[in-house]
Amino acid sequence: MNWKNRISQVGLLLFPASMALPLSLKWKSVFLIVCFITLLLNARWVRTAQTNSVQNLIVVVFGLFFLIEPMVSLLREGTFRFSEVRFSFLAAPILFFASSDFILRHYTKILAAFLIGIYAYILYALLYGIYFYLVNDTIVFELNYYLKYVLYNYLPGAIHHTYVGMYLVFGSIIILFGTKLNTPKKIILVSPLLLAVAFIGSKFSVLIVFLTFLVWACISLYKRHKKSLFALVFLLVGLFYFGFSKSDLFRTLSNSFDQRIEIFRCSYEGIKENWLLGIGKEQVKPLINDCTSNSLEMDTHNMYLQELLSFGIIAFTLMMAVLLLLYLKSNKNLLLGLFLSTFMLFGLVEHLFNMQLGVTYFVFFALVLFLKAREEKRFEQNDDTQLKANI
Repeated sequence: MNWKNRISQVGLLLFPASMALPLSLKWKSVFLIVCFITLLLNARWVRTAQTNSVQNLIVVVFGLFFLIEPMVSLLREGTFRFSEVRFSFLAAPILFFASSDFILRHYTKILAAFLIGIYAYILYALLYGIYFYLVNDTIVFELNYYLKYVLYNYLPGAIHHTYVGMYLVFGSIIILFGTKLNTPKKIILVSPLLLAVAFIGSKFSVLIVFLTFLVWACISLYKRHKKSLFALVFLLVGLFYFGFSKSDLFRTLSNSFDQRIEIFRCSYEGIKENWLLGIGKEQVKPLINDCTSNSLEMDTHNMYLQELLSFGIIAFTLMMAVLLLLYLKSNKNLLLGLFLSTFMLFGLVEHLFNMQLGVTYFVFFALVLFLKAREEKRFEQNDDTQLKANI
């Protein structure tokens, strides 16, 4: 491998590796720009001009979703404004499709880089936890909610627990569904992620991890892999017993649920009165705070309500078009289907498309996995054609 190829690999892999690292958004933006430049330098524009209608449709729908904020603000306020947070929706599809061969050659390394970043964050949190209790020797170490509190509020560069939880869930999906390892190796690799989600992930991410394991169990049972099912049951029972019987890790669950019910009620009232064009994303927090009894500044904590309340029914329709288009064109690719499913589930508790972490995570992996699904479909079609020719 020559030095140009090595530089291209580094340029591509820096961003997925940095997603879960405790770095500032500025550095992650730099790595994303480096990734885009790398894709630009490895693009094949002649081939792009001959792409199929599905890819063209994705480029159009993604681009419209980026433009919906300036279009709606122009209609609602007479001012033209847009957010750079969603710029990836405009630029990424063109670059990814133009450099699809380059991306697919490094597909496995992209997933591996993401996993390395996750393991690095877990190790970083573990080392900081040890350091914290050594320095504060008057505090008794316990596997309880206070440890979770420390790893979110004191950990330098800590990532929001919802996003960490989402990364841990997708990392588990990659290991369980995206590798050809045997069951014991999968259990060994996924166990740190399963344990970490209870301490550095959100409460909702714990639920999604269990749902992920349930899907894996069903598939393993279908394939008669009894060892996989036994390992799953053992882990689930053990973690549920620890989480709900031996720890207070989930003591704020009831309070969080009540808060979100109140926020959802207030969001519904705002949407009912402003369903067409919304009220603008800057007005969401004031509306919620005036409506709720919570003294903290809150927004909808929901991707679907946030879009409806901010930009109205047209923006919501475009957002659903982005998600459903990828679903319908996933060619039954399990990894892409699970990625989209878990992302949409996390959208129930976080406004993912209003934050750079959520936008870049979605756009990057949705397009990478879509390209892989399209490649697998082409291979299947070629095999079918060759089989028919032989017959």
